[in-house]
Amino acid sequence: MPFTRSKSIVVVIALVTTGLFSSTSPASSASTNTEALSSTVTSIPGVSVDASGTFHYSNNLTSPQDMSNVITSIVQGTKNVNGVCVFSESNSVGAQFGTEIAYNPSTCQDTMISGQLTFKGSADLAAITPSLTSSPTTTKFAFRPAQPFASQSSAAISTASYNGYWAAYNKLAYIDPFNLTIVSLSNNFTWQISGTSVPWGVTNPSAFMEHFGGDVTTNLGGGTSYLSLNGGTARESLTWNSWTNTSFENWVVFFMGIAGYAACGFNSSPANFYLQPNVLGYNNATFSTSDTHTKSGGCTDLIHTNYNSGGGSLN
Repeated sequence: MPFTRSKSIVVVIALVTTGLFSSTSPASSASTNTEALSSTVTSIPGVSVDASGTFHYSNNLTSPQDMSNVITSIVQGTKNVNGVCVFSESNSVGAQFGTEIAYNPSTCQDTMISGQLTFKGSADLAAITPSLTSSPTTTKFAFRPAQPFASQSSAAISTASYNGYWAAYNKLAYIDPFNLTIVSLSNNFTWQISGTSVPWGVTNPSAFMEHFGGDVTTNLGGGTSYLSLNGGTARESLTWNSWTNTSFENWVVFFMGIAGYAACGFNSSPANFYLQPNVLGYNNATFSTSDTHTKSGGCTDLIHTNYNSGGGSLN
């Protein structure tokens, strides 16, 4: 996933000075036409690549102390017209955390684990999450945190106890091998329940991008759209944002020469990021989530995805 240029420069320099990168010829990398690390690179901190070209990410929150009720799943992406892997997945039933542990750029397959964060897991996640000064909760309506999705029985929707405003969030992030957040986007969605209908909803997105020295990530902008579903008994918010960085590979080559270029798979194209976290709010004060995300450009295979969802709002 896109190695946004910021502190990743420091990371790559460290990898070279410690001898973790091996130089290869451009011809060998060009023959595979991938964004992957050279086959002669055995491992780097938090990332390894096997003979099949699959990247394995170990520097993430995967221990039993961090997550409970863990499920491992394979997500099959599709390549768009530009050959970029596009992943659209349903995280479905509400409050949970997920992290990518493996990725094959040739087959567009992700291996994800998901579950509920423990108290320690929540603290560990907070420790590696950038602090944002602005609050995402700018709506003037007082809301209650929604709960994970449950089947809507007639009894569940006949009561007026759900009337009012409810909120849930879905956050996506790209994380580098040293657990630095490259970019992130949180969809903080508040919806109104009136009887059995959901007539209104609004999202207050919270976006982040890393910036370090002359290594600049550019925000290309985004937006939000809303869908009324299930005969007006549910409303979905889809929010998205794109970023690009055109200077990262130049910095790597400047500091490291051919070894740095090899680390990026001899790919000098810009690193591009797209995140689209979605939230679906129901008329029984529950929610579900889904997302779409892409990454492309030099060094992006070194970066993994996290998602986090729950009731309320989150930066």
